[in-house]
Amino acid sequence: MTKITQQLLNDGIIEEVDVTQSSSQPRSGGRPQTLLQLTPRVNHSLCFYVSTENICGNLIDQTNTIIDAYQQTWDLTQPENALSVERFVDLIKNIAIQLCGRNQLVLTDIKIITVATQGKLAQASGNVFYSQLFKDKHFNLTAAITAATGVESKIFNIAYCSSHRIQQLYPQHDSFIAVLLGYGVGVGIVIDKQIILGPEGTAPEISHVTYSEHGPLCYCGARGCAETYLTYHAILGKIARSEPRLLPDDSIMKQLEQINLELSRHNTLCEQVIREAGRVLGHVLSQLITIFNIKTIILNGEVSVFYPLLKEEIDAYLSGHSDYRYGAGSTHILREPDDNVAFLGLIELTNESYLV
Repeated sequence: MTKITQQLLNDGIIEEVDVTQSSSQPRSGGRPQTLLQLTPRVNHSLCFYVSTENICGNLIDQTNTIIDAYQQTWDLTQPENALSVERFVDLIKNIAIQLCGRNQLVLTDIKIITVATQGKLAQASGNVFYSQLFKDKHFNLTAAITAATGVESKIFNIAYCSSHRIQQLYPQHDSFIAVLLGYGVGVGIVIDKQIILGPEGTAPEISHVTYSEHGPLCYCGARGCAETYLTYHAILGKIARSEPRLLPDDSIMKQLEQINLELSRHNTLCEQVIREAGRVLGHVLSQLITIFNIKTIILNGEVSVFYPLLKEEIDAYLSGHSDYRYGAGSTHILREPDDNVAFLGLIELTNESYLV
């Protein structure tokens, strides 16, 4: 046993697990076989998954186990509902204190606080350039959280969290483009097993890539942004405006399931809306494929449930545009069906963000 291993055992960070041998197995001399594992309920952290629909705070330990959770729903899709930095940081602090208190902890016991959300985020510096969640622009969110809680903090783009997790699930792919399709649109670009980021750790942005300057008005003020075609809010809104009684007054997932059912019945409206989304995806992906020469695309998120039709339109778009014709036959478009990929990625990244 090395000195480092012994120190980790002494500190309670890892623990030994006996390996029971059956009587039929020959016994070797020396020390009994043991396994080493991370000790549960040690090195607690707090991670917050924040969207335009809710905030989910989670108390986790070093084994990536969720010890306790808090969730609050809201609607931040409208600009007038956006949060101030002060209100958001107060909320983070209050949830953190509540989760700690329920588990006989205090904030000084917490290793790190992480926040995953959407927008143009600088993961290395903690700066938020803009996000639909906030009224403010160009502010340092990690500095504000650390000042309020006394705990080190870090922010992640949700699409980055998704890409990180997909790397674990698809180790056979050294390079790929991961597209997260849900309440927003995110992208991760992995080249030779490295997630590509911009200055200060900013994740790539495709939400506001223009598809049509005469398209729907986006909350950013422009028209025809990819987000106005690809999010489930955009898809559900277009269908509901044309056929108000088609979708059930139920959860987002139930409404998406209804669209899939209507597609199986060859509903013309639903097919038009999903095919249009596929063409927009094809338009965006064709540019990324050309720039980076990446041939594997992995779709994820709630909207990826329409994968067969989306894939058909993406392939058609690539094959129909001469600049990208080379990509149509060699591009592999896959779907990761687990919609919790980004959340699981956040948990992993949280525990990787500090050194024990």
